Formats: sequence, C-alpha cells, structure tokens
Amino acid sequence: SMGGGFRNQGQSMTIRPRRSVLYMPGSNARAIEKAKSLPADAIILDLEDACPIPDKVATRAVVVDALRQPRRARGYVRINALSTEFGYGDLVAVVQREVDGVMLTKVNGPDDVKIADWLMTQLERERGLPQGSVEVLPLIEASARSTTSTPASAARRMLAEATPLVSCVWK
Repeated sequence: SMGGGFRNQGQSMTIRPRRSVLYMPGSNARAIEKAKSLPADAIILDLEDACPIPDKVATRAVVVDALRQPRRARGYVRINALSTEFGYGDLVAVVQREVDGVMLTKVNGPDDVKIADWLMTQLERERGLPQGSVEVLPLIEASARSTTSTPASAARRMLAEATPLVSCVWK
C-alpha cells in the first residue's frame, strides 16, 4: 500500500492512508473532471509517462488548475525525472498551495531527493507557503536498491540519507 510522503518541519507527522489511488494523464481533462467526484483517497495527475511529449509543458498549468478546483481526494502530480529536460520546469510549476504533493520519478539515490527537497523549500518560501507543505513521494528505481535488501528497507535507508523531512514511503 502507499504510505504517506512528508516534508514538514517541526510539525507532528500524520500518516494519511491512501487505500485507493487514481492515476490519470494530466492532459486528459475529461478524466480529471470525472476523477474529482470519485470516492478515491488520492488522485495523481501524470506529467510523465502518460503525457505525450508535445503536451508536457502546456499540461503543467492544466494539472495545477485542476487541483485548484473542489475535489474529494488529495491531489498529487507525478512529475518527470529531475534529470530530464522537463523535471525542473514541472517542479517549479506544480509547487503550489493547491497541490498536496509531488511524486518524484526515477529516483536513483539520496541526492535526487535532496535536490527536490531543496528546490521545493525555495519555491515554498518564495510563494509564501509553509515549509514542507507540499509532500514528496519518491519512486525509487530498482537499480538504486541493494540486491541484499528489500525495496522497503532500501527506500528507508536512502531517504534517511537524503533528508529528515522525508519520513515514509511505500511498504
């Protein structure tokens, strides 16, 4: 199951269970509209694999606008890897008050999480958001895991090295 991602500092951490999660392409306005009314715990609007390359930049505003609308579920954006030409722009566009969290893709080590956390912190400060208010949910690449550990233990170890602000991932 998907656990919670956190970045808050000095605040009590509450794990919010996500029993049902809907993924959908950020470029599919009709699917996004329908998803806002469904009884899911979270919706994840995808800017990565499910979004065609020619649409990626324009879709950033679409997903943020969608998450500004009333919805039942927590709202997350799955961004392109920070190592791609789209990752930085995705992160800059989606760290907004209305976005509950950012799903980092293709995380290969603690430095990927540190970079994202640093940039998100700067964006939150610039935009007057409480530091750590936008969650980070890292998707850790299989190649980043040790062959002698479970995915969950490798993820915990990597995140412990990365930052104290990210405390929980999938188990």
